[in-house]
Amino acid sequence: MKKQFLVLSGISLLLLTASCGGGGDTEVPASASSERICYHNETISTDTTWNDTCTHVIDGDLYIKNASGATLKVEANTTIKVNKGYAIYVGSGNPGGLILNGTSDRPVTITANSPSPTKGYWTGIIFEDQALSSSYISNATIMYAGGDSGYSLGDAAIIADGALINIKILNSKITESADIGILFTGGNGFAQGSINNTITNCTGFPISIPANFASTVKPGEYTGNGQNYILVNTQLGSGDGWKVTDSGTWENVGVPYYVNGDLYVDNNGDPPAPTLEIKNTTVIMAGESCIKIGNYEGGLKAYNSTFTTINKAKGQWVGIIFENALTEGLLENCTVEYGGRDSEYSGYSSATNDDGNILVIDNAVNVLNIYNTTIRESAAYGIIRGWKSSLSSKDYTNPTYNNTFENNTSGDQSTPRP
Repeated sequence: MKKQFLVLSGISLLLLTASCGGGGDTEVPASASSERICYHNETISTDTTWNDTCTHVIDGDLYIKNASGATLKVEANTTIKVNKGYAIYVGSGNPGGLILNGTSDRPVTITANSPSPTKGYWTGIIFEDQALSSSYISNATIMYAGGDSGYSLGDAAIIADGALINIKILNSKITESADIGILFTGGNGFAQGSINNTITNCTGFPISIPANFASTVKPGEYTGNGQNYILVNTQLGSGDGWKVTDSGTWENVGVPYYVNGDLYVDNNGDPPAPTLEIKNTTVIMAGESCIKIGNYEGGLKAYNSTFTTINKAKGQWVGIIFENALTEGLLENCTVEYGGRDSEYSGYSSATNDDGNILVIDNAVNVLNIYNTTIRESAAYGIIRGWKSSLSSKDYTNPTYNNTFENNTSGDQSTPRP
């Protein structure tokens, strides 16, 4: 009888390990005492749930999609391990969704299937053009991704590839990426409610996001990375969010913003006019770049913020250019420094005395106010007044504005000029 009982127990153990919660290709127990493992390398084409009844191992590229839509939901406390070089594709060619639904004490974990993982061991989670707007990541930990994705804008643990939806990510930790933590490649950003994320120990930036969607980044923990800045990407194709065309606010999210090229704020001639507000933060401009507001209708209001460069040398960037179609303009309690590079503005020569940290062009002077602001270390003027004296007699050096000018090569402010 004792022998028969042992045989039956073994059969029972095999029966218990013969099925797996939702969508698994195969489940194989390594031994009677090991963890239960479900292997996946399929296309998930129906609504599927993974839970913690087994450890889920992805041993091939995993696609979540169907002509009528399919969603993979991963429940709290579930662990997913990914083999080297593979990715999770959501909405590639057909609608698909991904929900990582962890809790604060029972997070979803996605990591490398290796006892000694390295950064970039697996590729990452890639939301493509037909990713469902119902997708979200909550209380998840994503580790050791950022391997070669084939995307020219970089690699990341999470990539939103030009999707027209915004992705909701909250209370989650992304770490050990071989490049960027989260990469938005086109016309998208974070969905409302994306808060309290930690992105650390990534080789590159914690977040790369198009300029028009930088206002969707919310405060979190973004330090301990190779480059501790929010990368504001202006190097995108037309229509992909390369310029700010919608009103929004860049707030203090815990690290500075780094703008990698010319930043435009305007409506492309299509009302309404956007206003970008920048509050309590630092904006670092790439070399030779500028901020241009009002090329078409648009506005900028900045408070308690610094506009600077990485190298901290005169003439590293062009400066802030307020143009004729400016709709709102305010700098209050700000610092603007290390500009004055050749603006190449139409009607100006390439001489450095036609340049400055701040350029006020034509009728912009009737809109722009500058108060309690420090303007310093320009390679040319502090402020260029690019209008005829008949337009306005506004003098930003007047004590009523309470501005401070320091060490500007050509002087604090130019005379009015056409």
